[in-house]
Amino acid sequence: MILKKLLAEGKLKPVDYDRRLVSVEKWAHNEKQEINRLRQLLRANVQRAAEIVKKAQEDISIVERVTSGQGQETELEEVLDGIPSNSADGFFFYPEEML
Repeated sequence: MILKKLLAEGKLKPVDYDRRLVSVEKWAHNEKQEINRLRQLLRANVQRAAEIVKKAQEDISIVERVTSGQGQETELEEVLDGIPSNSADGFFFYPEEML
């Protein structure tokens, strides 16, 4: 560890070593928490993306059936009603600092 090397070489006082060690450990702990938070966020977004793909595949199937004459127009209306007015919003969850 760099701090131990600096301490051994006399370039860092023992009291400064302890203070910096605590600071580095706190930083590492905070970084680990942030990584875990972002990992959970990523998992939620991957799951949401999978749900969107599945819904899109179902919608495409309905549209293909209706346009080929095998489906009912009410099915197509349900597909169109399910599309948000601004379809680019609300699909994924971003940390506030990324917005």
